[in-house]
Amino acid sequence: MIINKILKNFTKYILKDELIILNNKIENKNEIINNQSKEIKNLIQKIEIRNKTRKDIRLNLEETKKDLEKIKQKINQEEKENKLEEYWNNIRTPTTLTYPGRPLFLPNGEYKGKIEIDPRIFLTTYFNYKLPKFYGTNDEIAEKARNWVQKKIKYKKDSKEMWQFYFETLERREGDCEDQAILVHAIMIYNNVPYWRIRLNAGNVDGGGHAYLTYLHEKNNKWYILDSTYYPNETKNFGLPWKKAERYYSDSDGKKGFGIWFSCNQKYIFSDFPKEIEKI
Repeated sequence: MIINKILKNFTKYILKDELIILNNKIENKNEIINNQSKEIKNLIQKIEIRNKTRKDIRLNLEETKKDLEKIKQKINQEEKENKLEEYWNNIRTPTTLTYPGRPLFLPNGEYKGKIEIDPRIFLTTYFNYKLPKFYGTNDEIAEKARNWVQKKIKYKKDSKEMWQFYFETLERREGDCEDQAILVHAIMIYNNVPYWRIRLNAGNVDGGGHAYLTYLHEKNNKWYILDSTYYPNETKNFGLPWKKAERYYSDSDGKKGFGIWFSCNQKYIFSDFPKEIEKI
């Protein structure tokens, strides 16, 4: 009996110690598992961060690629525009001339004749006056400018030949053919239409001297009449290309031909007959 009791107690203590040892082992393993779980979570977070970084890098690369493509397109467009500018500024021979565009009056009001002026001076634009702001393509802006002037500026023929600067026409809200053409030009330049796409032309038409704009269409690179006074309906919405305008803008004696005295843009004056009619 005593021996059995001793064995029972001994077994009890041994089992208790083994259980304690086993429990400690389990706790150690749980701690190891927890630590490993933390390491795995940290690793997953690092992987996610790396994946996000790679994704961001990939997106940045894609955006950079798009930006580079836009820059390339812009450079190509600028090169194309530069070639067109050079071509159209050299297809006619540049010259220098003056035109009697302003009357000279003495302080007592006596008329003393006309002042010879380089016509390009009327195309010089210092935008101290508020001009309408338009949006869209160059072609859309050109048409909007012509329509705005036709609607807002009253036609009034001057008694003496007097070309007005754009701001004079803007202030007076009236002017004849060259005054309205000069104002249309100013509005187009103000809205960033390239200067070389616009020309001011002066010459004989059926009825006398006339001034009007021609515009090089951006979409098809053909010249069109922009005229708010002489044939406003025919030239609306680019309805009158240069190639077909001759019968409308022939000189006053009925001869075939435009009867142009000169054409000019902001930089150049051309007095020879427009070769572009043969090119378009």
